[in-house]
Amino acid sequence: MEKNLAKAFSKQGRYDEAASLYHDILEQQASFLLVNDLDVLHTKENLAYVYRNQSLHLKAIDLYEAILEAYRVAGLEDHLDALNSMVNLASTYRAQAQYRLATPLYEKASKEISAKLHADHPTALSTKSFMAINLRELQRHEEAKHAFRDVVERSARVLGLLHPDTLKATMNFAILCDRTGKPFEAEELYRTTLLGREQKLGTDNPYTLRAVERLVSLLWSQNRLDEALEITAKALKAQQRGSLEEEIKSLSLDSLAKIDTTWNYRPVEILFESAVARDNSKLAASHRDRIETQKSLARVYYESHGKLEKAQELQRLAEAGEEMLRLQLWQTSSQWRGSRETLVETLVETGVEPSPLMLEALPETSGQTESERTSERGQS
Repeated sequence: MEKNLAKAFSKQGRYDEAASLYHDILEQQASFLLVNDLDVLHTKENLAYVYRNQSLHLKAIDLYEAILEAYRVAGLEDHLDALNSMVNLASTYRAQAQYRLATPLYEKASKEISAKLHADHPTALSTKSFMAINLRELQRHEEAKHAFRDVVERSARVLGLLHPDTLKATMNFAILCDRTGKPFEAEELYRTTLLGREQKLGTDNPYTLRAVERLVSLLWSQNRLDEALEITAKALKAQQRGSLEEEIKSLSLDSLAKIDTTWNYRPVEILFESAVARDNSKLAASHRDRIETQKSLARVYYESHGKLEKAQELQRLAEAGEEMLRLQLWQTSSQWRGSRETLVETLVETGVEPSPLMLEALPETSGQTESERTSERGQS
């Protein structure tokens, strides 16, 4: 009974109450079950999910690691539930922009889940999609492109074009195209996602709103302001009719007609102000999604009157996040065995422009051993 109530609280977003109940359940289970009993591990898994939604990512990580260790001790590290915990741990790392730590977890889970269930199984497809997102964030673009394309094609065939998982993969593929300088492909995929989510999930669904944000940001960057405004106005009206996100609720808008503005594009500001508030509360400062929503709002503010300082502050925050991200991606190159110059060239090619601080910290030989350096000198 308590488990069902805790799950209900979690689904309703009443995370504090859900966490309290799960703690009570774990105390009760400790009196008659072993720590690696599946019921105990399932309760901990649910609690970790609540922690993630409370933005208590470090607590979630500690709990997921304890769960995986319990599976290992019990000889169940290949159990599907263990692999699911591995995916959730990787996704928690990814939410904190710890892509390097997420990579081996996603790769192992994706390979083993596909082997156990089949590459076309929905769980295998969703895991590969998560892995592709992580590859994209690491700027391993070619690998990400092939993974996304495979997931989209398989999902469309197995689940259908309008299935939420197919649309999610399509959306993430669009983001990859957007970031790699393919705006026409990105726009087509964004529009496909938006249309599908409107039909399947409804115009007032939060995931539909995410597609709106991405498409509007792309249109705005191309100076197609009126198209961006039209899509935004439609989306905000739908949010007002349906289940508004808390950030939009807080704006206390009775109708778009009542927005007090001397600037026609105020609805676009509202859209991205909501997105920035959401991402600031849920994502690490170096998470690329958070950085991009800050940049989107900054671009809108630059076009507005009297908001130059706000735009500059958002741009500063985005640049600080990018610097943190560069340093994290820099860590993924710590095992580089080539020359300093080759490493710098590789980083630039993948979109990581080394800062002066990073260049200063880079040793001339970038991790080469003395024997390797001697060998190079002998060949020159």
